[in-house]
Order: sequence, then C-alpha cells, then structure tokens
Amino acid sequence: MIEIANQVFKKGKVPNLRFPGFVGEWEVKRLGDCCFSLDYGMNAAATTFDGENKYIRITDIDDTSLKYKSTDPVSPAGDLNEKYLVNNNDILFARTGASTGKSYLYDSSDGKLYFAGFLIRARIKDSHNSKFIFFQTQTQEYNKWIKIMSMRSGQPGINSQEYASFNFFMSPIRHEQDKIVNFITKLDEKILLQSKIIRDLKLLKNTLIKKLFSYQLKFKDDNGNIFFEWRDIMLGDIGQIITGKTPCTKSLDLWDGDVQFITPTDMDESKYQYSSERTIKRTENLKILPPKSIMFTCIASIGKMSLSLKPCVTNQQINSIIPNSDFNNEFVFYAVANISEFIKSIQSSSTMPIINKTEFSRFKISVPSLKEQTKIADFLTSIDKKINIEKSLLQQYEIQKVYMLQNLFI
Repeated sequence: MIEIANQVFKKGKVPNLRFPGFVGEWEVKRLGDCCFSLDYGMNAAATTFDGENKYIRITDIDDTSLKYKSTDPVSPAGDLNEKYLVNNNDILFARTGASTGKSYLYDSSDGKLYFAGFLIRARIKDSHNSKFIFFQTQTQEYNKWIKIMSMRSGQPGINSQEYASFNFFMSPIRHEQDKIVNFITKLDEKILLQSKIIRDLKLLKNTLIKKLFSYQLKFKDDNGNIFFEWRDIMLGDIGQIITGKTPCTKSLDLWDGDVQFITPTDMDESKYQYSSERTIKRTENLKILPPKSIMFTCIASIGKMSLSLKPCVTNQQINSIIPNSDFNNEFVFYAVANISEFIKSIQSSSTMPIINKTEFSRFKISVPSLKEQTKIADFLTSIDKKINIEKSLLQQYEIQKVYMLQNLFI
C-alpha cells in the first residue's frame, strides 16, 4: 500500500494531497508543449483482422476502462503507412461526436495498432510521464474543458490545435509524476480485477441457469430423492399478466404519490427494482402491482427485467407477471430470464419491436414442484447477492479513484 501523507490545505499551485518529500508549486503546461506532434489518423475502412495489424477506432476504446477492446479486432483496409502506428507514450483522443474527449494510452500488449481518422494522436515527449498526462484526461477539470470546447459548433468536436491548447498543472519533478502514476495505476488494477470478478460471477450464474433449466443440474429433496418431473406451462397460466399504462401526464394531481411508476429507463441490470424516477398517487382505477411482480419490457428495448420490491405500476412498454401461490416469484423471474433471448428473437419485424400481451402470455417456461422452485430460486439468489457485494466493492474503488484524481491533481 502506498502511503499518502502531508495533506495540506491548498495554497498556490499545489494539489491537496502530496507524497512525503515533495514541495514547491506545479507548473502550467500546454498539451502541445508536452508533445512532439498531434496527428490525425488514417481514413481507411475496417476489414477482417489479418492476424497482425489492428485498427483502433473510437468505438474500440472501452468507455469505462479506456482500454483497447481486443475481443474482436479488425485491420485497416488498403495500403498500410507506418506513420499511423501507435507507439509507447502515445495518447489518442476522440475528436468528434458524442465521444469527443475519450482518450487511450498505448499499451504494448495491445500489439500493432494503426489509428483511425476520427482520432488524434499526441506523441508525448520522453521528459514527461505520459500516463500522468493520460490521468489528467480523467479529471473533472478535463471533462469541463471538453464540454466547453467541443460545443462551440453544432457538431461536438475538437481539432488538433484545440487539443494542443489544453492547459493543466504538472509537477516539474518527474519522480513525483511517477509516484502519482504508480498509485493511481494500482487503483486501476483493483478496478479491473473487481470488474473481472463480477463478469466471472455473472458468467457462472448464466451457466448454472442454463444447466438448471435444461435439467443437466438437479437438486434433491431433503431425503436425497430426485424431485418429480418438470412440466411446461404458458406464462399466462402462471398468474395474471398486466400491461402497464401511463396515467395522464397533464393531470398533475395524479403524480408525486407513494406508488412507484416504472418505465424501461428505470430498469437497469439489477434483479430488484429499488426506485423509480417518478411516483403516482393511488386511485380507484389504478392496477397496482404487488411486491415481487416480474416486470418484462415488451416494446423497443425488449428483454429488460426486474422484480418489484414495492407496490408499483408500469408504463405501457412493460408486461408484468403476478404469479399465483403455486409458483415461486423468484424462480419465475429466473425462468423467464432463461428464455428472454428467445423472446427477443421472435419479436415483430416492424420498425418498432413489440411483443404484445397475448404473445407474451403464450411463451412457455418449464417448472418443477414448488419445493424445487424454491431451492433453485434460493441458490441463484445467493449468487446474485454475491454479485451485488462485489459491485459495491467496485463502486468503492471507483469512488476512491475519483477522490484521488481530484486531490492528487490540481
């Protein structure tokens, strides 16, 4: 663990936090003064990866980690010019579109990379720690600068001269730059590792769901006996199917009540629905879903799912299942999740993808006895709880990084 000490109140051009032994003010630097050059990339189409030459475009930079996404590489088409190769100490900047400002620092493990035309390459001088400058592009100050600079015209964009004008504070002591870089890098490594743990747990859960619902993995009862055979049943026969409806938005007296109003936008990857952006008031004609109702989006972004935790209603894009007492709600949630890709695959081919209530009610899931449903639901829920714990830890690391970027840099 690297020790952080000498916390001081900011006086002059110094960061709030400094490592022991470093004093003196930092200097203002222009990005252009820290580079040999800022260059535009090659205007070539992407083609099938040739096994050696990779092509990096804006979309090949991960939005979260700012790493090169290496899972599905492509190569640039046509003649290759070495002047478009990315090398050590090179930082790439997105120069147009909604991703303007996104950056990438070359990692030699990414291999031979040519950069595309919507990227600008900054060749950082050896006298500076390129990663120190790269971390500058993850600070709030940088994001503010990007927002102001990129919106000066109708289409978001920043050209090479404008990037060259980006000012930031830098320690004149290379060893201090290195110390800060090493510390933030260790935090990044924790974040990457934690992200991998979560991905692996999700993969494990999906694998177990596939095995459980294809009968490759079976639970036994308390006496060690195999449960009875499963049976297929339509969703409409499990309980009530409710299609949501949006109350009149002009009737302000209907809104801001104690009932959650769920839309697809409120639904994220979480199993449970903890909150909603809007709430409504209870009325006689309002069909309120009880807790543990299974919500499934059936218009546009088909396949988003959630279990209600509180009484709620949904808009018309969501069909909800209220299982009767013969079914374990959490089991039904996992069973529907297991066929969600199939449901998405047969959606209407019209411009607006849609699964209406009748079609949704006819989809079938396989169900065992209620006791086995409960065992399966408890087992999968335990994995989801583990995933949530790991997500909380990841969130803590990300908060730590934001704090350190705010206080180790000016």
